[in-house]
Amino acid sequence: MKKVYGIVGTQRSGSNYICSVLRKLDGMGDPREYFSPVHIHEENKRIQAKEDAITFAKELLENTANDSYFSFKIHYLQFFENFLQKGIKLHDAFPNMSVIFLRRTNVVAQAISLWKAELTQSWVSSMEAKKDPHYNFEGIRRRYFDLKIHDLMWEKYLRDEKISYLNIIYEDMEKNESKFFFNILSFIGESDKFDKIAKPEMKKQANQQSIEWEKRFRKEYAKIDKDENTKIWKERTKYWDAQCLGDNPNIWRKF
Repeated sequence: MKKVYGIVGTQRSGSNYICSVLRKLDGMGDPREYFSPVHIHEENKRIQAKEDAITFAKELLENTANDSYFSFKIHYLQFFENFLQKGIKLHDAFPNMSVIFLRRTNVVAQAISLWKAELTQSWVSSMEAKKDPHYNFEGIRRRYFDLKIHDLMWEKYLRDEKISYLNIIYEDMEKNESKFFFNILSFIGESDKFDKIAKPEMKKQANQQSIEWEKRFRKEYAKIDKDENTKIWKERTKYWDAQCLGDNPNIWRKF
């Protein structure tokens, strides 16, 4: 039986870079966002539209290359739409998968990255921006709260389902990339592949503008009445607790 590992987390958490490193290792699979209608190949999109997550997962396992592993990454929105809303558990689709939980400690920078990516439609450094981004405090704050909530929901799900996982932090990779990937490979049981790691040709998308926006956001956020931020936090938490995405997977982004 093919081994499976999945990287779970939230958008703009650094998963593109991490997966590009793992993808270069022989036999470690091709970790991509197979459950995202935006990123998956057209063929998989047609399959997914007709089938539930369990059947789709079976198709993926049968049709992927002859690697020792099938690997994928999934953000909380994709998990919510394809699994939770339909009463399907992650391990119903991938019974023996190893779970790697990726998070960022600097969620403000993560929210800014998400806001800019949505505006420019440039999700990786190789994608040309379709338009210039503009600063919007409310847009960034909404994504800041939602990203934090999604991390908490992942944590709750993994805890409630008693799923063992490797907890990895994006900023730890920036401090010591070698140790970061050694921990991942050791958790999967493939530490002997560590010497074969090669860095991909992928650039970090954060730039001076991102740094300046973060300073501006933190300054503006600090000036806002604490009760207002608490109110919005509760509204977003209540929204997600109600699981009311309905037919519009992007409704949470509207403001």
